[in-house]
Amino acid sequence: MLKAAGLSAAALPLAAALADEEVIQGFEKAPTDPSASEGWEPISDRKIRVGLVGYGVCRFGAAFG
Repeated sequence: MLKAAGLSAAALPLAAALADEEVIQGFEKAPTDPSASEGWEPISDRKIRVGLVGYGVCRFGAAFG
């Protein structure tokens, strides 16, 4: 019993490492262009707040800090 529990506990970090390598389609890192927003001017001074909850498989919320 203890041996099986020890083996399964040792396999958890391995499974997490394998999951990190697989990239979900559409969530891969895209190259950024720093000059893409040159010349852009806001049409309003209104600010919108958006909340992203959860970490999940794709880690979408974590990508926005």
